[in-house]
Amino acid sequence: MDKKKKATKTLLWRDSFDGGTGGTIHRSFWRVHDGHWGRTLQLGVLMSIVEKARLTAISEHEGQTYGDKPYSYHLEQVAEIAKQWGPHAEAAAWLHDVLEDTEMVEEELQRDFPPPIPTIINLLTDADIPNRKLRKKITYEKLSVLCAEGPEGLALLVKLADRLANVRQCVESENWGLLSIYRKEQKAFREAVYRTNQPENLWSELEKLLKRGRKRR
Repeated sequence: MDKKKKATKTLLWRDSFDGGTGGTIHRSFWRVHDGHWGRTLQLGVLMSIVEKARLTAISEHEGQTYGDKPYSYHLEQVAEIAKQWGPHAEAAAWLHDVLEDTEMVEEELQRDFPPPIPTIINLLTDADIPNRKLRKKITYEKLSVLCAEGPEGLALLVKLADRLANVRQCVESENWGLLSIYRKEQKAFREAVYRTNQPENLWSELEKLLKRGRKRR
């Protein structure tokens, strides 16, 4: 929801990609950073791109919180919404905050994940500036010119899933202050993200949830 302290645990992968589909299988290697490099352990297991993204995100965000929950709770909620659009969207949902909120850098993302996942994550990453209003303005301007199809379309769908997951959590935890911020941003958010090929039921739910808590202000 808000930007959290960056994690210090890193999960690296030393394998190559086998094909270009979302069901690509990868062999994995772990390396943990906790002030010094530890030994590298070869797991010797095969996994999907979604599972690889999930494990990477959990490792990168370790120690971060989402309210009173581990940050991975939020990532899982976004991924649960995004999986209806396929494995690339689901993997990107797990990874959508790694460039913004962890020590992971773009070069690592490009090395460890196949297209279009790095492109999607870059499109979803806010500028590293403290002012939220300006930060969101820059992001919305970037999103507003994207196509409705392909990787750009998936980025818009993951952005919608992220916002819906955040708003759902605001209502569940009765965080009316943050909900009010999302409500004020909704016009600009919708203008930047909405495309006619997106699920109307998700937009309807978002609009309905944003109306909650008005009388508590």
